[in-house]
Amino acid sequence: MNLKKFKLTNLRKFTENNNEINFALTSDYGEDVNIAPKTTLIIGQNNGGKTTVIEALKRVINGIDLKAEDFNFDY
Repeated sequence: MNLKKFKLTNLRKFTENNNEINFALTSDYGEDVNIAPKTTLIIGQNNGGKTTVIEALKRVINGIDLKAEDFNFDY
């Protein structure tokens, strides 16, 4: 199973805007990309939410509940 995209809403830095994460397959970029088929890369600027994406996926896969401190109400 491959994820194409998912949305994070009001989790840490992710608000209701610009919160969609899209995944691309290496086949989308032709033969110039040399990445193993079962490798996932998360690329982004510093403080851009890469760890939040990993934590969200881990919680969904493992069925871990979210707590109040997971939400950042300042945003």
